[in-house]
Amino acid sequence: MPNGFMIFGIFLWLALFLATGVMAQDDNRFKGLNRAELQELVLLKESQFKAEHTELIDEIRSLLNQLDQEKALAGGFQLRLSELETELTEKSEKVSELERRQKVAHQEIDSLKWRLNLAASISNSRQGFGPYGQRVDFDFSYGNNAWGTNPVELIAVGWSRDGKFLFMEEFCDGGCGCCGASINVFDATNGRLLVNEWVDMELVESGEVEALEVEVRLVARLNELRDEYGIISNGVGHFQKGENNRTFRCDFNVWEGDEMTFDVRETENRWELRISRSGITSIILYQVEFGWDEEFEVRSPRDVAFPGLIRSPFGHEAIVPIFREHLGFESESDWSMIPVAIPIRFLTP
Repeated sequence: MPNGFMIFGIFLWLALFLATGVMAQDDNRFKGLNRAELQELVLLKESQFKAEHTELIDEIRSLLNQLDQEKALAGGFQLRLSELETELTEKSEKVSELERRQKVAHQEIDSLKWRLNLAASISNSRQGFGPYGQRVDFDFSYGNNAWGTNPVELIAVGWSRDGKFLFMEEFCDGGCGCCGASINVFDATNGRLLVNEWVDMELVESGEVEALEVEVRLVARLNELRDEYGIISNGVGHFQKGENNRTFRCDFNVWEGDEMTFDVRETENRWELRISRSGITSIILYQVEFGWDEEFEVRSPRDVAFPGLIRSPFGHEAIVPIFREHLGFESESDWSMIPVAIPIRFLTP
């Protein structure tokens, strides 16, 4: 392919050729010639050169035309290359977006499958589940209070495989109409309350918020916590009712010649829950100091008891649900629950 350097060389050669031809002549032959005669002589020399080098001139012109064509072709290639690069960038962005959407779709499908299987499992194997979870009947004797009793209302959502218990507790004081709920995640491996969120239900009672709206929010939040902590909707897991409200002898996770005993004691200044097991020193699992309720002029909490034991369906983790009584509006008996984890050394051989 001819290039600019080649053509420049040709013209340089022609210029040197003409200059050498003219300089080789005897300068005296141009003496006495006027301007018109000199111009005529230049035209004659040019005509002679063209006649003698027609093929060379035609070849130069052909090379110049070919150079123009090559330049135009190269410009077309450059333009097409730029267009292809733009198309490639756009297609790469579309592929990335499609991959992102595909990933999201797979996640949604997996989530739907998980929830569908979970719903089918719950439907086939358990009873007593509401929109939030399993409402637990502790079969607990609260005693008689002439002014009314507000029992523990526990809704167990389920357990994770690593010992976390998700539950909701409802509170409602019939005397004042003060209602609410708490959402909780309790880690039975270390006794820590990881989540404790209050939900005010008085807005529903006052008509400011629709009950359905609150229910939707509660279900959505429980679903978030299920996903976050790996909770499986299996309800309370295993619940074993105690012998009475004060003492209890465990009959699960018991080995031959081995047993656990739980005992709530009232001392001079506090309530204590003691746990003992064969071969292990008795310990205080839970204690609360007596306070004084100035409004009703009674000790607070007025009573402490427990209905039994709750155990994970997956491992050794277990909880003692501590029930505490305080006096509420118009001296009603208000009960609430505190989960207390049982140390693992009491639950394994």
